[in-house]
Amino acid sequence: MKSAGRMMRDFKTNITSDYIYPLAEDGLIDELQILPKKYPELDLEDWRTFVSHRLSPEFMALREAQRERSLKYTSRHRTSRRGLANVREDLKTELGVADVERYQVWIRAREKRKVLVTDLDKQIEARINELKEKVSSGEIIAKGRNDILTQALGTPEHPGRAQRRT
Repeated sequence: MKSAGRMMRDFKTNITSDYIYPLAEDGLIDELQILPKKYPELDLEDWRTFVSHRLSPEFMALREAQRERSLKYTSRHRTSRRGLANVREDLKTELGVADVERYQVWIRAREKRKVLVTDLDKQIEARINELKEKVSSGEIIAKGRNDILTQALGTPEHPGRAQRRT
């Protein structure tokens, strides 16, 4: 069911961005009242409801808000479909330890051929290294939601994401 839901979401996203918005931007709203020939299995009434929803002011406002939010992402991971959990497992195997720190996973997830790509990522890595030294010397305490990664990023951690460490 999860896979079917994901495919349906992808289908709606693709048909919206590849078909509905280009025609709407070109002023061809009348053509959107006709079913696309590529999808004859769709119901005409469902299609018209879908098009009117996607062109509604509420949906357009949501779309714009999400677009602006997406532009704020300055540091993207490069794990593709593997995900951070697999990066964590790879690091455990590579380092031969039972657990790895969140900052180690964060750095590895942003590397391309073992090198950080963006300047921002390099700055954060430098900040992580500074904080590691301060923690090892006892100047600061990095624990729970206030771990090294959280301090380096300068953003509070979401309560459900930080690992509890005693």
